[in-house]
Amino acid sequence: MFKKNTLFLFFTALIILFSTTSSLSFAAGIKEGWKVPVNGKYAFFALPQADGSLVYIDGTEQSYGTLTVVYHIDIMNISQKGTVNKTWGLEAEQIFVGQAGKKQYVVSVKNEKGVVAAYDLNGKKLWEHKVGAAITWIDQYKDTTYLKTKNTMIMLDSKGKRIGSLKITNYPVIGPDGCIYITNYPDSPYITSDSKGKQVTLLKYNKLGKLQWKVNIPPMKNQKGWDIQYHTYNEIYVDKKYVYVNISYTLSQTNPSYVSKTVKMINAIDSKGKIAWSVKSNQEADSSFSLSIAVKDYKNGSLSFEGNTVYFIDKKGKKSKYFETKNGYVEFVNDGYMLLRNNQSVTLMSLELKRKWTVKYPQEAYLDFIGKSIVIFTSYPSYESEDPYGLYSKSFYLFENGKQIGLYKPTTQIRIVAIDEKTRTIYVKHNKTNLLQVLKY
Repeated sequence: MFKKNTLFLFFTALIILFSTTSSLSFAAGIKEGWKVPVNGKYAFFALPQADGSLVYIDGTEQSYGTLTVVYHIDIMNISQKGTVNKTWGLEAEQIFVGQAGKKQYVVSVKNEKGVVAAYDLNGKKLWEHKVGAAITWIDQYKDTTYLKTKNTMIMLDSKGKRIGSLKITNYPVIGPDGCIYITNYPDSPYITSDSKGKQVTLLKYNKLGKLQWKVNIPPMKNQKGWDIQYHTYNEIYVDKKYVYVNISYTLSQTNPSYVSKTVKMINAIDSKGKIAWSVKSNQEADSSFSLSIAVKDYKNGSLSFEGNTVYFIDKKGKKSKYFETKNGYVEFVNDGYMLLRNNQSVTLMSLELKRKWTVKYPQEAYLDFIGKSIVIFTSYPSYESEDPYGLYSKSFYLFENGKQIGLYKPTTQIRIVAIDEKTRTIYVKHNKTNLLQVLKY
C-alpha cells in the first residue's frame, strides 16, 4: 500500500501555539540533551543526518496571497552537540524535501507565481523552474518533482530539468515506483440500463509521461432488489503485484425506493494493466457515510480489511474469511505486518498472524507513532484557546518491543518533530519557549 509523505503548508497556517506548565518527570529510559532556540512558529521538517547532525526547517507567515499563505522559511544546520553551524532562509508557499541518491535537497514552491526552486541543505540554490502558470498541485517523490497547473502535469528531475508532461484534469496518485496513476470518470456518474461509457478508466504513466497502459473498469452489476444509482469516489492502492481501485457505488432499494446504501467494488489490476479480478465488498454503509477499505498484496493473493474482518482473496477473486478482529480495526503497515487496534490495546502482528507485541493504551493518551521497534503514545491535547487544533501535548509514553521504557513530561507542552531510530533520538519542540530539544532513549 502506498502512502504519501507530503506536508502542505497552508494547513499549518491554522496552527496557533500555546503553553502551560506542569511538573518535570521522566523515566530513566529518556535523557534530555541540547536545546536550541528556533525562529519559526511552525515545524515543517526535521532531517537527521548520517553524522548525527540535524537540518531543521520551520516557518512563519510572511504575507497572504489570493488562495495561499507565503511563509518565511528558516533552515538551521545543527551539529550533533547542539551547535548551530548555519542558518539561512527563503520565502515559499509550500516546501518539500527531495532526495537524489544519498543527498537531500529543499524544494520551495511559489504557487501563484508558478515558480519551483531547489536548494542544497546549506542554502546554495541548485536550480529554478518557471512553469508559466499557477501551480494547483505539487508532490515530491525521491528525485522527481511532480506538479500540476489547471490542465497540465509536469515532471522535473533533481536538476530542475523538465523530463515529461501530461494533459490531465484529474488529480494523480504517485506510486512507490514513481509512476503516475490517474482515474478518468465518465461525463455523468449516474448509471443507467445502458452502461456503455459508464466505466472508470485507470491510466498508468511513467515519470517521463509515457503511457504504460490503460484499463476500463466496468460498473458493477445490479443486485437483486437494488438499483445502482451512481458511483461516487474511488481509492487507489499501489502495491508490488496489483494496483487496487476501490470504487464506491450508491444503491437504491427497488421497493421502497427511499432506502439506499453504499458498497464498494474492489478491482485488482495486474502489472500489464489487465483486470485480474473484481469482487464486491462484504462491508456496506448507509449512503450518507463514506466507505474505506484497505487492500494489500499477500503471497499469491491479497488481503482486504472490511468492517471488522480481514479477508483473503485468491488470484481468481475468490474471497474467504482470514481473520476477525471483533471490536477492533486493522491497518496494514510496512515490512509484512498489520496493526490491530481496539479500545484497550494495540497489537503488531505479521500477516501470517504471528503476534510481535501487544501494548495497552496508557491513560488519556493516543497512539502517535509506530517504528520498527518503538511505539509512542502522546497525551491528549487540551484544545485550549491558544491551540484550538491541539498539536501540542503535555507528555508522551515510550515503548520498545512492547515494554514501556520512558515517560517524558516537561514543564512546557511539546510536539514531536522527528524520530531517528538508528541513533535512538527523538527531537521535540517546546511551545512556550520555542526551543528545539534532543532526547535520547
